[in-house]
Amino acid sequence: MDFLKSPILLTLICAYTYYVLGAYEAQQGNRNHGILWAALSIVVSFVVAYLFKGGWGALLIMQVLLFFGIAVFRALRES
Repeated sequence: MDFLKSPILLTLICAYTYYVLGAYEAQQGNRNHGILWAALSIVVSFVVAYLFKGGWGALLIMQVLLFFGIAVFRALRES
């Protein structure tokens, strides 16, 4: 059960979630940015988990901040 303690599990879940959110947004008539968002999620997870030795809490907080960062960027770009 060491896999459940690993940050890799949370990284995979978050990357998949961002990929699906990008695909969902593409159904609304926008471009599909799912691969880009998933890649950003993986990069953020790598930086937090392996470079800064963060745990699940830090990973989750940074993923939420990434979500808000994407939302702010999109809002500024569309206005």
